[in-house]
Amino acid sequence: YMREAALMGSYLGTRAEFLEVLRWIESGRVKPVIDRTFPLEEARAAQERMGLGGHLGKIVLTVSE
Repeated sequence: YMREAALMGSYLGTRAEFLEVLRWIESGRVKPVIDRTFPLEEARAAQERMGLGGHLGKIVLTVSE
């Protein structure tokens, strides 16, 4: 997995600026990019999707209750 690893970071500035970013997340102004969602039972298909590359965003596994 090392060839796919990425290290990202950011400096969020002051505490006030950080709190502003949290408000953006809470309000939905900033959202994660999700490529596709799979139920946990389809984890193998999710792994294959990730292995093919070409996806943009997160591949998410969901757990039903």
